[in-house]
Amino acid sequence: YGSSIHADDMGVASFSNGSMATGGGVPYAASSGDTTTVAPEKQVRTYTTTWPMTWMASHRTDGASTGGYLQQGYYSPNSRRSAFGFNSDPANSASVYRALQGASVQKVELYLKNVSFYASTGGNAVVDASTLTAVPGSIGAITGRGLARAFKFSVGEGKWVTLTSDTWAGLQDGSTRSLVLLGSTVTDYARFSQTDPPKIRITYSK
Repeated sequence: YGSSIHADDMGVASFSNGSMATGGGVPYAASSGDTTTVAPEKQVRTYTTTWPMTWMASHRTDGASTGGYLQQGYYSPNSRRSAFGFNSDPANSASVYRALQGASVQKVELYLKNVSFYASTGGNAVVDASTLTAVPGSIGAITGRGLARAFKFSVGEGKWVTLTSDTWAGLQDGSTRSLVLLGSTVTDYARFSQTDPPKIRITYSK
């Protein structure tokens, strides 16, 4: 039962034998039966936002330094793991979590810059999501969510890789707060750059 009135103000002159308005009349008052309203359509926009890492850590089983690299895999006699976190704090208005509330996520990408692999032919970055919210104190604290995926890199290559949807699903509910580099064998051994650090890039609509 909704209705609308469109009026054009043509000035004070008389048009087409009409007469100049002098005011008066009774404004329309909606009745209790006029309950139908049309909500304005929300304009959906697509965004692509990049977040840098806010902390990074890499550990060996013997606790020794990893030499300023993000390391993964096994190189005798130690295993190595790394973790890096981005701004996912729900209380922060600029966080990944806040940006993705009510959004439809199209793509999540991770940037990594390799430095070396065990093999000169390259290897895989073994990436998993993690619940870590701060720098872990030891390799034992660096754990994934069981969603590890391998991404092929050449030696020295830096590139964006697209994470699978199950890996990044926890970004919206806040359960995924960081990413980790794992691997368990010597062929997984790799070093990634901290000076050209990881970044996360998300394309979403809301």
